[in-house]
Amino acid sequence: VGHVRSTGTPFFLVIDTYRFAPHSKGDDFRAPEEIADRRLRDPLVVLGTDLDATDELERAVEERLSRAVEEALAAPQAGSAG
Repeated sequence: VGHVRSTGTPFFLVIDTYRFAPHSKGDDFRAPEEIADRRLRDPLVVLGTDLDATDELERAVEERLSRAVEEALAAPQAGSAG
């Protein structure tokens, strides 16, 4: 943001990501070492210390997920009376 504001020129950031979890149970044949290696090179981990408000963002995401889980657990089950 500082670069764009100070120079007035556009800036484009590309962050490649990697799927850590399988798409569904039993469909992931990657070696655990590959996944562990990718976790060490995850751009969000590597760049996380340089991103502004990382802790604040993580806290907000955790709070939103917690609320969503609480709401889902409190909702009536499909097909139940009521």
